[in-house]
Amino acid sequence: QDAAGNSSAVFTTSPNASSTPGIDANAPGVLAAVFSPTTGTLKIADSLTVNITAGEAGLSGSAITVNTRSVLSTLTDLGGGSYRVKYGVVSGDTDIAQSATIPISIVLVDSAGNLSNTFSTSPGATSTPAIDANRPTISGVTFNPTSGSLGIDEALTVTINAGESSLTAGAITINAVDVASTLVDNSDNTYTLTYTVAEGHTAIADNAQIPISIVLIDVAGNSSTAFTTSPVATSAPAIDPSRPTITSVSFSPTTGILTPGETITMTINASEGGLVATAVSLNGVDLTSDLNADGVGIYTVDYTITEGDDDISDAATIPVSVQLEDTSGNTSAEYTTSPLAANSPGIDANSPVVLTATFTPTTGTLKIADTLTVNITADEAEYTGSAIAINGRTITSTLTDLGSGSYRAKYGVVSGDTDIAQSATIPVSIVLLDSAGNVSNSFTTSPIATSTPAIDANRPAITSVAFNPTSGTLGIDDTLMVTINSGEISLIAGAITINAVDVASTLVDNGDNTYALTYVVSQGDAAVADNAQIPISIVLTDAAGNSNTAFTTSPVATSAPAIDPARPTISGVSFSPTSGVLTTGETLTATITASESGLVASAITVNGVDV
Repeated sequence: QDAAGNSSAVFTTSPNASSTPGIDANAPGVLAAVFSPTTGTLKIADSLTVNITAGEAGLSGSAITVNTRSVLSTLTDLGGGSYRVKYGVVSGDTDIAQSATIPISIVLVDSAGNLSNTFSTSPGATSTPAIDANRPTISGVTFNPTSGSLGIDEALTVTINAGESSLTAGAITINAVDVASTLVDNSDNTYTLTYTVAEGHTAIADNAQIPISIVLIDVAGNSSTAFTTSPVATSAPAIDPSRPTITSVSFSPTTGILTPGETITMTINASEGGLVATAVSLNGVDLTSDLNADGVGIYTVDYTITEGDDDISDAATIPVSVQLEDTSGNTSAEYTTSPLAANSPGIDANSPVVLTATFTPTTGTLKIADTLTVNITADEAEYTGSAIAINGRTITSTLTDLGSGSYRAKYGVVSGDTDIAQSATIPVSIVLLDSAGNVSNSFTTSPIATSTPAIDANRPAITSVAFNPTSGTLGIDDTLMVTINSGEISLIAGAITINAVDVASTLVDNGDNTYALTYVVSQGDAAVADNAQIPISIVLTDAAGNSNTAFTTSPVATSAPAIDPARPTISGVSFSPTSGVLTTGETLTATITASESGLVASAITVNGVDV
């Protein structure tokens, strides 16, 4: 069109194509983006595939970001308007929660240089995985206990401070020991581990740190960098993973036979000093509390033999059991290797035992000079007597070993021994002695009364004798009553004479410890003057058969009659006058010649007349 408004005819003859540029007047269009996977949680190094649908093929990337990180270089044209990019999660990327979407920004460019509008429509959260792009962090570790020394089977509790909960164990070692299986989530961003010391673990000095290496894993599978910063030595215990060892034990003395009250010293050689007893026994006797340290690695314990301990032959070994413990609480293996018998004493720790004692005879009454046999049963043979008394009198020298634990002793009743009633027991005291010098307890269990004889070990006693009458003169057929004062009843006559005449058959027991005898003067008996004593000899016998020594102390003459056992004799009669015839009123005097003077008339007649 010119200035006047005239328009030219339409010119439609275009230059040929080779002299003409093309025209692309339409920008590419991004239609959709979807993720693969669509669920779950992506961790560091995981990949997210973004499938892009565009309006045409042959496009290339201009600017593409996923989760704010460029993935432009990963664009692949799959043809037919389909494209794909890869997003690899890198540590430090933004975390995306399950309920959130992953931000995207996609700008494609066509061959003409037309740019698509920025596509930022991310798939919905339900079609989107979460992203955990940050490793767990461990800020510190503490120990419990923080001091001391841990021994075998003792535990170290390790507390881990982390930035989140719900972590699980990766590779975790404490003192180079795998403890991952012990991890406990305390649900407060802290975790605990338990390390138990075992024999053979690495020893850690009190001034050294315990090596640690801790890796925790979050729910997405991200692992922390191994945490190796152990608490300083002043906040950590030492570790002693080695048991003490016992190399040998020895005895003193090494020979002989020891009895109760004697002592064996056991010397223990161990691997280290400072040990204490866990369990120490010798011959089955607990000596744990008696251990003494006698130098570095040398310990002693004294065993004093007690009645009832086990006997050990001189040809046998004494059983030992030793366990020692170090300051960390480690105990040695039980040491039971006893010194050889040639280097060990024997032990006789059991005194003889008297089991029973019985008597022979078991009934009746034993008198003076009778014998009681004591039958003794002991626990073994070859004992000797130490002290044996029956009824208070020693009879040790009478002991006879009959073999097989049977023994016999003899008790002979002696005048003056204690009397034993039928209803009582005879006191016994039996102490036996073995070859080692052990003495039995005194056995004092006497047989019961029904199995025990009585003992009458005391002769009857006569304290005095009295006569009746105590004066005058006894003639033929006159009687002297003799009263005997004794200490007991029921005595019988032994040999009894009065004036040398046997009167034993006349003895009467008055039932009050006195007895009566009757002596009748007979012609021919000995005459006893008024100033003389009547000779007596009295022996009484008790029920056991004991007789007193003849009692011969007669009452004094002033308390005794005289005895005249001889009849007077008339040798002749003469008359005066001797002739003539006497008449009434006259007297005949008869002169009688007799054997003695002082006679009196008993019966005299002359010429039939009593004169």
